[in-house]
Amino acid sequence: MITERFTLNIDEAIQMWHDTANLRLKRHKYSRLKQLLTYLKIKRSLKKVITLISENYLGDPSPNLNRLKAEPQLRQLISLWFEMDPLAFESALKGDFVTATEDFIHRVKTKWPQMPHEEIFQALRNVWIMVAIQMMAGREIMLTDAMFAYSMLYPLTDNLLDDANLSREEKGAFCNRLGGWLRGIPEKVNTEREQDIYEMIQLIEGQFARSKFPEVYESLLLIHEAQVKSLSPQQAPLNDTEMLRITFEKGASSVIADGYLVMGNLTDEAFTFLTLYGIVLQLADDLQDQSEDATVNHQTLFSRSSNFETSEQLTTRLIHFSKAALIKIFAPNEALKHHLTKLLEKSMDFLISDAIHTHRDTYSSHYYRVISSGLKTGLRYHERLKTICRVQTAHWAEKWHS
Repeated sequence: MITERFTLNIDEAIQMWHDTANLRLKRHKYSRLKQLLTYLKIKRSLKKVITLISENYLGDPSPNLNRLKAEPQLRQLISLWFEMDPLAFESALKGDFVTATEDFIHRVKTKWPQMPHEEIFQALRNVWIMVAIQMMAGREIMLTDAMFAYSMLYPLTDNLLDDANLSREEKGAFCNRLGGWLRGIPEKVNTEREQDIYEMIQLIEGQFARSKFPEVYESLLLIHEAQVKSLSPQQAPLNDTEMLRITFEKGASSVIADGYLVMGNLTDEAFTFLTLYGIVLQLADDLQDQSEDATVNHQTLFSRSSNFETSEQLTTRLIHFSKAALIKIFAPNEALKHHLTKLLEKSMDFLISDAIHTHRDTYSSHYYRVISSGLKTGLRYHERLKTICRVQTAHWAEKWHS
């Protein structure tokens, strides 16, 4: 049984969160001139990559992304923007994450050719988390049936629960049936979408026999129960203690399930890190979605913050908590551990910084400047680079589809 293990880890994570209460924000400061020069270097490199792709890959209906990954211009861009050596990182890995990504997209498009890109990307984000866990475990990077199935459960179940044509009672009945399927009970399937969800669970069963890997299914039930519990803030206000536990349980259970569906079993070291990393990702998502959540009265720690002081305190605590979590990362050797820590640290830094820029009206100008000064490009230059990427990606997508 993993329930006791899970509860203990959540208790320890809550204590870690409380330990961040009085920590101040300390960040390395880059001068505005340094940020401008870095921005111009990255922008120049980005333009070269855009030209490279446009001239050599755009006309290809199935571009070779592995060949693109090897292009020196792209490697230089990654090195400048993410401050890491892509060659050294790749040499420490087994397998290839680009191929895993391509396999996933192809498999989704084959089964659901009309699925919107937003839903595919929602599922792909989870695939990438599971790929990162494969890296940590020293396993070959590849798309498995369990990775595909669990990642697809996100858009498939979300769409059903977001369907305005279904009553609360019908959604509740579906949640009960889903819980039955996860327990191995052959509950009735009522719709085509439910059939798709049931087939995903069968794919997981095909890779992990229930008799040999019971904790895989316990982990799936943990995330299911956490998601059901997280619906309660929509109906009744919760105090901060209740909200914190629900948030931590929801985030941790999702990534713990990722771990079990990659490895089948988890060591204590892996269980602890995935608990903390799941919480960090959940808090970062809540930080990003605070405006939308507040609009629909979805209560999270961040959507309930009503003033500069509260927003800044929560964000500072998240920054410190994420750094404390990354200290506990696991990997088969120190070289890979270093690269993975750098990658996840930079990714989280971008996530938090992007959210602060998006919701800058909820922060004081002083806090915004402190966050911006700690980013090599500054927040506004970073946003300009992202805008170039978004516009160009939309253009490429239109060309490829035509």
